[in-house]
Amino acid sequence: MKGLIIFILIIVSVGLTWFIQFKGDFLASVILKKASPPPGIVYSTIEEDSNQNVNYLSQVNPSDFGSTASSTADIGIPVKISIPKLKIEASVEQVGLDTKGRMDVPKRFDNIGWYNLGFRPGQNGSAVLSGHLDTVSGKPAVFYNLSKLTKDDEISITDGEGKILKFRVYNIESYPFNQFPLHEVFATTGRPLLNLITCSGNFNKLTRNYTNRTVVYAEIID
Repeated sequence: MKGLIIFILIIVSVGLTWFIQFKGDFLASVILKKASPPPGIVYSTIEEDSNQNVNYLSQVNPSDFGSTASSTADIGIPVKISIPKLKIEASVEQVGLDTKGRMDVPKRFDNIGWYNLGFRPGQNGSAVLSGHLDTVSGKPAVFYNLSKLTKDDEISITDGEGKILKFRVYNIESYPFNQFPLHEVFATTGRPLLNLITCSGNFNKLTRNYTNRTVVYAEIID
């Protein structure tokens, strides 16, 4: 009888150990899968240094939003942006991806960042530029008033050779940061487009993230 009890206890102990291990692994798997970002599009937060990254692009092939070298031969690199309505005259920096795979941001709060893995302004495609909403101390940065643009407002881009391209605003949207339409903003199109992005909405101190992203869509003026 004593031997039977010991045997039963051993079986229960082994079974419980297996259950806990299996259950634990299962829960861990569920949690990891739930916490893992979906493939293709993952959205960023604002880091403690107030880098207002727009989104992660590490799981998206940058070539999906770019073009071949031959097609850029006659298109200059943007170096300056002018938005008369907002009294913006700013230098344009080239930005790619940061160490976390997100579209990087300008080093200066008064500069604009052009995503250099994508289209150049003037190419048939969506050239994407981003700018800070505010500084670390909360002062207005270059795109603080971006949402004040309206349809038909003009934007000028100057390249390194001094050539000026003019664009006209045709749409302005504000998206929840976790519903950012990546493939729309970085779209390959049959005409030259210019899309400007900045953070907007309310700032969540806990997540250090703005709730929205404002996108200004503009098309080239023939």
